[in-house]
Amino acid sequence: MSLPRFTRTCLATCVLFAASGSFAAETSSANIPVTDSINTQTLNKNPQNVVVYDLAMLDILDVLGVKVSGLPLPKQKGAYPAYLSKYESGNYYNVGNPFKPDFEVLKQHKPDLIIGGSRAFESTDKLRAVAPTLDLTVDNAHLLSSLEDRTRTLGKLFDKQPQAERALAAFNEDIQKTRPLAEKAGTAMTVLVTGDKLMAYGYGDHYGFIFDLLGFKEATQVEGKGRFGEIVDAARIKKANPEWIFVIDRNSAIGQGAANAEKLLGDPLVRATKAAKDGHIVYLDAKAIYSAGGLTAYDQQVKRIYGVLSNSQ
Repeated sequence: MSLPRFTRTCLATCVLFAASGSFAAETSSANIPVTDSINTQTLNKNPQNVVVYDLAMLDILDVLGVKVSGLPLPKQKGAYPAYLSKYESGNYYNVGNPFKPDFEVLKQHKPDLIIGGSRAFESTDKLRAVAPTLDLTVDNAHLLSSLEDRTRTLGKLFDKQPQAERALAAFNEDIQKTRPLAEKAGTAMTVLVTGDKLMAYGYGDHYGFIFDLLGFKEATQVEGKGRFGEIVDAARIKKANPEWIFVIDRNSAIGQGAANAEKLLGDPLVRATKAAKDGHIVYLDAKAIYSAGGLTAYDQQVKRIYGVLSNSQ
C-alpha cells in the first residue's frame, strides 16, 4: 500500500532535516588532532569559550573572525597594537597576565580552550589542569612556515579554512611584491632598542624577518640567540655601515617613551652611516612586532617596507 503524496513528502523532509541536523552537530563537535609546540592533543572542533594569552594568536584569530572570551586585559588602554585595540575593553573576562595567570578566574569561567604561548609556557601544565591548552608560539627562526602552520591549525580547529587560506595568500602576495625591491636595496641591520641598549638581529633570529622573508643583505653577521640579539654599540653600527637600519623600539612599545632610541640612534657614529645620510632609518611598529607578532603584525610591516622602498627608487 503506497502512502499519500503529502505524507511521503513530509517523511522525506523530516528525514532530510534530521540528517542535516545530525551532520551539523557532528561537524561542530567532531574531535580532531591538533599539534602544538609540545605535543598532539585531541580537541573538540569549534570551542566556544576561548581564552587567549598569546597576542600573536589573538592576531590570527581576529583575522579568521573567531570570537574569544577571556584575555589578559591591560591596565591601561594603548598597550595592545592599534589593530587589536578593540580587545582592550569589552565583554571579556580578565585572565591575569601570561606570566601570572589568574587560575581562580579561569576555574570560575571554565573555558573550553586556552591558548597559552611562550610567555605563559611555565604555567602550561597548570593551565592544562583547568582546560585543554595549546602552545602555538610562533617559531621566528622559520617565520613564514610557522605563521602558515599556526593559521591553518586554527583555521581547521574553528572551521575557518577558507578565511585562513585567503589571509595567507594575501600575506604571501605582499611578500613576493616586496622581496625583489628588498633584494636590490642593499645591506641592512635590524636593531631593538631596550633600556639604554641596542640589540642587533640577523638571519634566523627572533626579529630577523627583513632577511628571512624579504631578502635584505646583512650588513654584518650578528650572534643573536632566540629572543635576545647581540648587544651592539654605535661604533659597531658605523663599522657595518648599513644602507638601511630598521628599528624596533621596545621602550616605546611598553610605554617608556622614545627618548633612548632618539639618543642612541642620534649618536654621531650612527649618523655617519649610509642609512642615516640617505634617510633610511625606518621605525617599525614595535607594539605589533614585540607585543604581538602574528599575521597582521608582520603583514603590516611588509607593507610599510614596500612603501618605503618604492618611494626610495
